[in-house]
Amino acid sequence: MLGGSAAAYFLAESAFPLAGIVVAVLGWLSAWLWWSWFIPQWRTWAHSRGADPEVLQALGEEANLIWPKGSFFERTEIHRDGL
Repeated sequence: MLGGSAAAYFLAESAFPLAGIVVAVLGWLSAWLWWSWFIPQWRTWAHSRGADPEVLQALGEEANLIWPKGSFFERTEIHRDGL
């Protein structure tokens, strides 16, 4: 993420400002997709090791790793069958 941000900054400062914007947007989208794909896997992993779902939710929110239950952003998680 830092590399993408740095590339976007330098491209925006150079002769290619549109490329900087494109790199910034693509970086943000790829980070969001990564989060959306792997957070449900993290929840399943933690639950399989005995984590209480309510405590896990509270700690995840406190660490800014996950969004509050029912929020729009929490609904962007990509849940997969079998996990």
